[in-house]
Amino acid sequence: MNDHSREFKALALMLALCASAWGLFCGLLVIIGDPIRSLLILGPGYAVTLGYWWRVWFPTRTSLRRTIWAASTLVQGAWLAGVSAMIFADGRGSLIEFVNPFTAWWIFAFATSVYGLVADKNPADDEELFPNSAS
Repeated sequence: MNDHSREFKALALMLALCASAWGLFCGLLVIIGDPIRSLLILGPGYAVTLGYWWRVWFPTRTSLRRTIWAASTLVQGAWLAGVSAMIFADGRGSLIEFVNPFTAWWIFAFATSVYGLVADKNPADDEELFPNSAS
């Protein structure tokens, strides 16, 4: 495994660990709230978390890696945009309200996902991981 691949596996691992903890916390909403509505809202995040774990555990082609990063960018970006809109929509929101562990997670996850989407595209990884197949 080359350094390029290690870097992105490490990023995926950080996201997977944090997202799994977040998923356990949010799982309470699924259990005690309306399960269907909760899964409709939280399901994309759970799917992306599975993608992070897939990226960590299995050899993954560039196309799938980029799909995972793109999905993560959309999910984390949607949460970040939604929370930002709620805080700042009425014009009374402040940076103090914005800076908290939840938004810190979404900022980190969104920025990491964008970085992964832009930079995790080394075709040499496909050749190294899947030497006898066409990409």
